[in-house]
Amino acid sequence: MKTKVASVGLPSHLSQEIPYFPELSNRNILVISGKTSDVPSSPDFIEGSNISIGHLGLVAGAFDTLGIAPVIDRAIPKTRQHHLTHGV
Repeated sequence: MKTKVASVGLPSHLSQEIPYFPELSNRNILVISGKTSDVPSSPDFIEGSNISIGHLGLVAGAFDTLGIAPVIDRAIPKTRQHHLTHGV
């Protein structure tokens, strides 16, 4: 089942067909393209500036909070046992 993304105030190219996951339907996920013309303007925004706050577990925390792992496991089920090492 697919659902249409309702994006009020965003460029139309950001509205697209996405898979429907009921457990994520109450979440608001915003994706802004790399074009500065699509970014909302603000008097405090300095074009070309960026601030690195480091990883600090932000990705892992968001992954856990949004419950992404179970969604991926259902979308791409494991067919056999796998062993992932920390080595190269």
